[in-house]
Amino acid sequence: MVELLPQLGKTSKDHPDKKKLISVQDFFRYTEAEGRRFFEELDRDGDGQVTLEDLEVEMRKRKLPRRYAKEFMSRARSHLFSRSFGMKQFLSLMEQKEPTILRAYTSLCLSKSGTLKKSEILESLKNAGLPANEDNAVAMMRFLNADSEESISYGHFRNFMLLLPSDRLQEDPRSIWFEAATVVAVPPAVEIPAGSVLRSALAGGLSCALSCALLHPVDTIKACS
Repeated sequence: MVELLPQLGKTSKDHPDKKKLISVQDFFRYTEAEGRRFFEELDRDGDGQVTLEDLEVEMRKRKLPRRYAKEFMSRARSHLFSRSFGMKQFLSLMEQKEPTILRAYTSLCLSKSGTLKKSEILESLKNAGLPANEDNAVAMMRFLNADSEESISYGHFRNFMLLLPSDRLQEDPRSIWFEAATVVAVPPAVEIPAGSVLRSALAGGLSCALSCALLHPVDTIKACS
């Protein structure tokens, strides 16, 4: 989806056609609907406002540090003394983080349907140099989608990443997800040059794409057409 967005400096003939623009429009419609659904989950008493306590409950459920709740509140509230925020503020913050989260998701080994199944998660772990075994893959799937072990959608991944501070969104998404799901700390990367946001993850995604192309050339051509 990132590739469908117009790029500055391109000539008019490189602009997305009507079909691609409609695809982008459909994507944004999907993300807004998912965002509204997630806001309603956070709003435990259904009064249209999410409080710090609501956020802390969600952080505990997802095994995230309590301080993330305060950071999220400070970014979402309309002014310094607000003790809660509404749907409008939530969607605004969501839109700010969307491009980074989308790039992180598409850097993973996605299936042709745009989801992550156990095999894709195992491949993503392997590319990241993390313990790629079935127990870890199952734990990661259950962490984002407790109701099913069949697959992980962008919505599942996005809701988790949305709760993270902005600086953590610049890290390798595979490590963040693995660490939260397995409670196993991942050593920090060694000397990552400035400006190389998600470079490691993107490299893994390219590796996975090449692997899929070699193993399933016909399907890959169909998926890209």
